[in-house]
Amino acid sequence: MKYEGVKWVWFDLDDTLIDFHANSRLANAIIYREAGLDRYYATPEQWIEAYEGHNRLLWDRYSRGEITQGFLRVDRFATPLSPRWAGSREDLEAFCWRLDREYLDRLAEQTVMIDGAVEQLSRLRAHYNIGVLSNGFKEVQHRKLENTGLAPLVDLVVLSDDVGFNKPDLRILWCSAMTWASTNLTCVSLPMP
Repeated sequence: MKYEGVKWVWFDLDDTLIDFHANSRLANAIIYREAGLDRYYATPEQWIEAYEGHNRLLWDRYSRGEITQGFLRVDRFATPLSPRWAGSREDLEAFCWRLDREYLDRLAEQTVMIDGAVEQLSRLRAHYNIGVLSNGFKEVQHRKLENTGLAPLVDLVVLSDDVGFNKPDLRILWCSAMTWASTNLTCVSLPMP
């Protein structure tokens, strides 16, 4: 596969190259055990179901710029826990910040990939520069690339944290173009097969 005049191929990291949902479930199962979430949910599966349903809604709002990253990071844990929480709101928020740090650390350690991602990147890498655009948090996305072995296949990573715009805002593409110091927008974004 070769596109005439195209120099860059851009990918989203989560759920295009890295299986975010599988990795998130693994990370949540770990923090369920480590943080003693069995006090609030009888099984890891119950916790993960409550977390995922709310987290998905928050990410939709975050991508549209309706909420801040800080709100997302606390509330994705606070809302599923709050009906079962006996302490103060302040204690809940402090606990949720701790869960957030632990979750992101564990998430970065997981290495489940989308089938064929490495092979596809390797094939494309022979002909194009490879870029990654992501709304994921900067403290975890680079670690994911390293831990999955994708880092050597990627030439440039542009994160919404770094440029101030979330996908699908087209300004993130402009920032990407400025980052690679080219006004020649000869690039293509491909979904994985």
